[in-house]
Parts: sequence; C-alpha cells; structure tokens
Amino acid sequence: MENFRVEEIVWGKVYSKDVHFDIKLKPLPAGIDDIVTKVVSIRKNINENALVIWITLQIDIYFLDKKGALHCFSEEKPLRYVFFPEKIIENMEICVACSAKPKESYLSGETLSMAFLLQFNIKAVVERSDVAPEMLNVMTEKIVTFRTVEEQVKPGIARGFFECPGCTAIIAVKPYIAGVQARILKGMVVVEGQIAVDIFYQGSSGVERHGQIELPLEDVVACSEALPEQQARLSVFFHDVYCRPSRKSGCYDVIIGFELKVKVVERVENRVVTDFDREGFKVVKEDLLLKQVIDEGQFSFLRQQNFKISPPAGKKIDLYGRVQKLCWEVDGESLVVNGTIGFELFYLDESFREIYNFLEMEFSENHSLGKVESGTEFDVQAKILHLITAECSGEGVLIEALVEIKYTGFVRQHTLAVTDITPREGIERQLFQVDKILETRTFDLVENIEIPLEYPALYIEDIKGEIQNLDVTVLDHRFLICGELDIHMYYADPGGIVRCVKTVSPFGVLGEISGGTKDMQVRVLSRAERVSEKISGPSLVEIMFNLNFNAEATRQEDLYLVTGTSDRSSGVYQRVSTDEKVMEISHIMPLSSPAIFIKEVNINVEKSWLEEDSSGLWAAGSIRINAIYTGRDNLVYQAFDESTFRFYIGAGRNLDESRMEFTAKPRKILLNAGGEMMEGEYEVRIKACYIEVKATP
Repeated sequence: MENFRVEEIVWGKVYSKDVHFDIKLKPLPAGIDDIVTKVVSIRKNINENALVIWITLQIDIYFLDKKGALHCFSEEKPLRYVFFPEKIIENMEICVACSAKPKESYLSGETLSMAFLLQFNIKAVVERSDVAPEMLNVMTEKIVTFRTVEEQVKPGIARGFFECPGCTAIIAVKPYIAGVQARILKGMVVVEGQIAVDIFYQGSSGVERHGQIELPLEDVVACSEALPEQQARLSVFFHDVYCRPSRKSGCYDVIIGFELKVKVVERVENRVVTDFDREGFKVVKEDLLLKQVIDEGQFSFLRQQNFKISPPAGKKIDLYGRVQKLCWEVDGESLVVNGTIGFELFYLDESFREIYNFLEMEFSENHSLGKVESGTEFDVQAKILHLITAECSGEGVLIEALVEIKYTGFVRQHTLAVTDITPREGIERQLFQVDKILETRTFDLVENIEIPLEYPALYIEDIKGEIQNLDVTVLDHRFLICGELDIHMYYADPGGIVRCVKTVSPFGVLGEISGGTKDMQVRVLSRAERVSEKISGPSLVEIMFNLNFNAEATRQEDLYLVTGTSDRSSGVYQRVSTDEKVMEISHIMPLSSPAIFIKEVNINVEKSWLEEDSSGLWAAGSIRINAIYTGRDNLVYQAFDESTFRFYIGAGRNLDESRMEFTAKPRKILLNAGGEMMEGEYEVRIKACYIEVKATP
C-alpha cells in the first residue's frame, strides 16, 4: 500500500432513478421466493460536457412452480443515463458508484412486473500538489437562476355538497384554487388549501342566481429529491366537473376531478466571471439575456355592480363582457391588479325596441405573493369565466362577473459572461440551467373583413373586436400564430332599430426568430385595434382591424460558465492510497476443432462487483476468454468462454467503491495432447483505492 496523492473533491451528488421491467417466467410460477439485483458493469464517458453512464443490471429471480420446485431465472438489462456535471475543471476525474434496490413487484400469470431504485453516487476529484497555483484576478457579477429539481403530477378528486332549496336547474359550475400553500419537507411536498366552487343556478323565480362552496385541498406529493430549502410551484388543472341532484331534496353532489402539478425548484445564486484580461489566456464570452421565472399562479374573484340605463329596460336579449384597460403593480408583498370590464348589453325597452348600451365596471384586486425578489416583473392576463345578470327592470340592471387572473413573475438579467478560459489550469466552470431570451419581436397583421347584413344599415352604433383561442406552434426557427378575431357589431336599420351581428374571422401569421430552434418556447401577447369601418352597400360593412403581436422566444439551456479560479483554502480534500491484489485463475477451455497452434488469447473482465459478508469485502466477477488458433486442417478458428472469480479484499478500511479497477491477462497457455482442450492460467488484478484521512492542501 502506498500513499500516492492528495485530491480535492470538486463536487459530489447522489442521483436516484426509477426503472421498471416486465419479465416472463417459465415454467408457470406459483410464487416468488426472492429477487436479487446487482450492478455488474459500469462504464462512463464525457461527451460534450455531458456525463454518459452505461450500466448492466443483473436480476436473479428465485421462484416456485406449481409442484413446489425451486427455479432460478437470471437476466441482464443494459441501461444508459446522461448527467450534467455541476462543475468542470481541467484534469478532473469522475468517479461513479451505482447500487440497485427492488422497490415492488407484482406477479400476474407468467409475467413478473418489477420496479427498482437505482442510486448513482457521482463525485469529481482532481489531484492537487502541495503548491497552490497563483490566484488570477477576475471581474465577477452575481447571477440568480432557478433549477428545476423535480416535477410530479398527481390526480385528485374533491367532493362536496351544495344545498339550495330554491334551485331548479344548474347553469354553470366554475372551480378555482383559493389560498393554496405548499410546504416542502425532505422527500415530499405538503399541499394545503381550498378549491372554491362558484355555482350559477336558476332560482324558483326563473332568475339566475349565484352560490359558492369551498372544498378542502389537502395532499402529500412524493418528491424524492425535495429539500426544505427549495421552493415549490403549484398549478391545478380541472378536467371533470359534476354537479348532480342527491337523494336529499334541494341538495346537489359536487365532484371535481383535477390534476395537481408540483414543480420543485432550487434557487441557485453564484458569481460568474464577466471579464478576464491577462496575456497568454484565451477567453470565450457569450452575451446572455436571461429570463428566470420565479413565481406563477392564478386567482379568481366575483364583482357586481348595479347600472342605470337609458332608455329603461324591459327584457334582456344578450350580454357580453371582456376585460380591458388592465394594469398592475407590486405593493409590498401583494400584487395589485386594476382594470375595467366592458359589458355589451343588448335589450328591449318598454316599447319593445332593441337597444344597445355599453357599460363599464372598474375593479381592483389584491393578491398576496409573499416575499418578492428585487427587480421582479409581472405578466398578468385576465378573462371572464362567467357573467350573470338579473332581469332588466326599469332604469337599473345588476351584473355580476366572475374574473380569473393568471400571473407570471420573472426577472430579466443581461450579462456578458465568460464561458471558457484556456489554458484551464486553476479555472472553475459551473453548470447553470437558464432560460435564455433568444429574441423579442413585435409585428402587425392588418385584417380586412366584410360583414353581410340582414337589414340595411343606416349608421354603425359600435364595433368591438377581441382575439380569442390564440395558439402558437413552433416549427423550427419559425413559429405559426393562429387564432380567431371575434367581432360584435351594433348598427341601426332605416327604421331606427338597433341590430347586432356577430362574426368570427380566423387568421394565421408566420414569424421567425434569428437563431431559433424547434425546442424553443414562444410566448405571444396580442391586441386588436379597430382602424376603420365603412358601409359599402345597403347590406355590407367593411371593417379594418390591426392585430398587434408581441412575441418573446426563450430556450432552456444548460450552460457552463466560468465562476472563478480555484481557491485551495475553501476546498474539501482527501488523502488517497492504493492497494493492488493479484489472483490466479486456472481454466480449461474446450475447442470446437483440434488445435495445433494458439495464435492469440485476449482476456477481458466482463463483469465485476463487490460482495460483503461477516469476514469483509470480496471482489467477484467473470472474465471473457477470446482464443484465436490454427486447427489441424490449417484453418483459423476462434473460440469464446467465460470463467468466474471471487477473492478476498479485506475489512475495516474505507474503500472507495467508485474507483475499482479490474484487469486481466494470460500467464500460461497450453494445449493438451489431442489439441481438443486449451489449458490456461490467467491473472486477475484489482486496484482498490482507499480514503485514508481528510487532508489539507
């Protein structure tokens, strides 16, 4: 044994992966006695800053047949995984250890379904000398990113009761989340809150009414990599809503089916190098415009207002509303959203004439955000989920609107970061997961629309247009925006009667992003503005709309940025020693054709693993023998065979299982008298590394 070097542990992490297999067993199994798994082969390679790991998982299944006889079935499963090292330093060595544990199994007929948990213990070390390198002066800037740790989607059902004796029919049921909080514990996320359900129904008088119930939302979502210092982002998608009469009169069963999506993110704050100027070094820089989403959510509220209308109303014909003039600001830890809802009210007056009125309702709503990062910007979108109005009577009409607000909080940062410095001695690079802004574009589309009229138009009372069902499809560096322009036009006929015409005009526009790719995300904000209108004939109106689109393209990238130079004083070090053991194996290998001469014998360690018992550690595995020889007929043949080995390593020492090296070579090769057998003596050499003590540079 020899102490041969001091190493610095650059980084280390344990990754967990779930894997599932279905295996058919023969003869037909009656029960499973035991399942034994082990990783028998590990290979690794660094490919363009990505760590690619290949493992071979051996599964031994012991089962009983119908007669009670014990059988053993063995199968090997090759697997491949890709990881991204957190830091990269010149001459860094990656050490990988992998273990497999059965989680659950289920036997159905001859098929055994199994789930396993693979744990990869990966660390990076670099050899350090006793002389610290010269510290290099660099300029740095703080950068904050949010790395997605884990995402989980869990289905759920919420049940409740809505009691209303005067209800004759259910018109609409609108659920939304209210006051939901997430607390992160180790390995899990605890979700607590309520689902608010607004129920619109027809009362006994025939007038539409509103009621609300709250259903508890309490769940625990398993997230294996979650830690208390991380953050959780929640979103709920409602897919099934049922409200049906129960056995009790005037009572309704409310059933809400939903999917709860939990995203665990980790806030990463570090300093990156922005400038480095020294003779003899080549510096590579990249101009980065980053957009980091730090918060997102939604909330809903109900607003009502009594409007005075003229001339007095007799009966409502139609009501339509849209949110306009939306603005917002952050006040302390609250998001304050202000806006105006515009209502298009179409009704009959007391003389049964059709009348159009445009009404406006202002609103202001506060939503608690908690602590807000400095420099946070918000994107806010609003839409009306439902409108309700009592029957128009006299000079007043009462309108209620259920409004949903969706918001996204983000931070933009522009920096010129150094991505590489060569030579790399003493230079540290760290992996960042960022949302990179590729480009922001604004463009317009002019739409000329012709609307045929049922009655001749004397004059146009009002025209409202709104973009709906907006959809963005990324093609390559191009993207396609599709949607519909919903137009409501109110006009008067020669008799002075106000008429209403509604039409939907589909549109599509193609945009492109410089340097864009198919995996980018494009977010589009749209606005419709009426430019002009003209009565072209007795029954035709031409309207011109300008559609404005603000598109922002982002792409999630894994970037290695230079974070500084090595600082020996803050590193974690270990003193490593090595020990080599040699074992001799004798193996007799049958040949398919009698040989007169052995030309070449190649030996490879095919499988290797560690076993532990009360005496200590044992190294086990198998070697693959490849023999090329000349037969008695002067033809060249090739033969293969395997031989197993197992020998004692020791006990009571801190073995580094991630750096076990197995090599094999032939020592003596003989042919028997007839040439049908090849007798060989082989040497298997194992190099084991031991962590002796924690060291300082």
